[in-house]
Amino acid sequence: MVKTLQKDLPLSRSFIWNLQAKYYQSLGIDAWLSGMVPSRVTTNSHIAWRYARLIASYIRDTNADDVTILELGAGHGRFGFLTATHLHRIAQDILPKNKSWRYILTDCAERNIQFYETHEAFSPLREQGKVDFARYEAGVDHQIVLRGNGEVIDAAHPVKHLIVIGNYFFDSLPMDAWHVKDGELSAFWPLIHCRPTGECYSLEQAEVLEHLDLEWELRPQQPDYGNPHWNHIAEQLANEIQNGTFMLPVGALQCLEELRSWSQNPLFLLVTDKGYPHVEEYQDRGPPTLIQHGCFSFNLNFVALQKWFEIQRGVAFLPDCRDGLIETAAFVTDYEASKLQSLQFEHQSLNQFTPAEFHQVTRRCESASPDLFTALSFLKLSCYDPLTLHRLRRNIRAGIPDADSIELRLLYESLLHVRQNFYHLRDFDIHFDLGLIYQHLGDYDIAIDLYQESIRLFGEVAVTYFNLAICHEKLGNTPQALVSIDRSIELEDDNDAIEFRSKITQMDLSTN
Repeated sequence: MVKTLQKDLPLSRSFIWNLQAKYYQSLGIDAWLSGMVPSRVTTNSHIAWRYARLIASYIRDTNADDVTILELGAGHGRFGFLTATHLHRIAQDILPKNKSWRYILTDCAERNIQFYETHEAFSPLREQGKVDFARYEAGVDHQIVLRGNGEVIDAAHPVKHLIVIGNYFFDSLPMDAWHVKDGELSAFWPLIHCRPTGECYSLEQAEVLEHLDLEWELRPQQPDYGNPHWNHIAEQLANEIQNGTFMLPVGALQCLEELRSWSQNPLFLLVTDKGYPHVEEYQDRGPPTLIQHGCFSFNLNFVALQKWFEIQRGVAFLPDCRDGLIETAAFVTDYEASKLQSLQFEHQSLNQFTPAEFHQVTRRCESASPDLFTALSFLKLSCYDPLTLHRLRRNIRAGIPDADSIELRLLYESLLHVRQNFYHLRDFDIHFDLGLIYQHLGDYDIAIDLYQESIRLFGEVAVTYFNLAICHEKLGNTPQALVSIDRSIELEDDNDAIEFRSKITQMDLSTN
């Protein structure tokens, strides 16, 4: 029998929101490594490069210095690493030397903060003062304390310039669902049911989220948030939509109002999320859908965010058309579009090839068995994303024997960039991938170093030692080749490894 867990409350006051933070706090980065929470669409080198360019454009337009970039819900940290890495390179090329900036990764899960603090990829950026970390849970924390130097950032201690990144963040904060008929508002209140499979969990356990179903009860109601701006946004949307349904992201609005007070100057927000960026897309729309992926989320109302920023005498740069997967938007308080020409131009170029289009094109390329030049072209388009190389590694190796001098030069350049962009998460072994490519290129010394790094990060694997043995044998280091092949055989009794050991033993005897 289905059990009703909640009724007679608006969606924004439901118990389910309190379980979101518990879900991430309990799993840490495993929330993404398990595959339950998707991340590749917004966690790749291409979109990080795009964000870095948008940030640099904003700094140029506003002549801002001493800039703080705050990533909300940084998750496993890969996006923050990539964005900070790209921004460091771009800033050196196009920003004046006096334009200082720092990138702060925040998350509600203490386990994630500790993961960033000990991650070796961040070490160079931390030493240069470009990266720091802090715990932040929206709606709970009213300040952050930087782990590096103990600095407090809040309304009483605002930073000079604040840039906020909220990818797949605001869609998981409290929202209300509103229905409009002939311009008149009613509220969708949820009836939250638990399927029998979830009866073993209490309402304090995040695991219950996977077993919930929602029904909607329509109740005539007017916006009464105690905040005239929120009421005005809901009423404006009702008037413009006339017939349909929209979400009011009250958790996002509350978060933005607080973050606005943390900055002495205008607030700049970058968001990539699923949702609708135009009013007409809410017309004739039915009840909202709860999207479950370990935790849950709803689509983000970009138009409501736009209206909030306009109330703040600001501007929104929204996508021209909806891709159907994700949208990227930029918002600024206290500025007119005419004063943000570089940012506007950069966002328009983003519309020419969106992150969603990049994701779709890359997926098709990876499954199309491209030749070497095409694979390297896509790798360059990805801004040398390590996962893209991992997916194209076999095509790259297959093309090496027939590669011309131009392709080889492009390949060596690509391999260097990929290594610089790598952020270890135990999800794929890029060092083994790179080692095997360098081995095919005949660069055995480099391959050996990469295989040893693979062993350090992923443990001892028979095939890694087998390839180490091959590289040592190619370099004439027979004793080390024997040590490596013996370890390979110890780990896995493989006929090819045994035959290889016999071969190098015979060669060593004949040489002596």
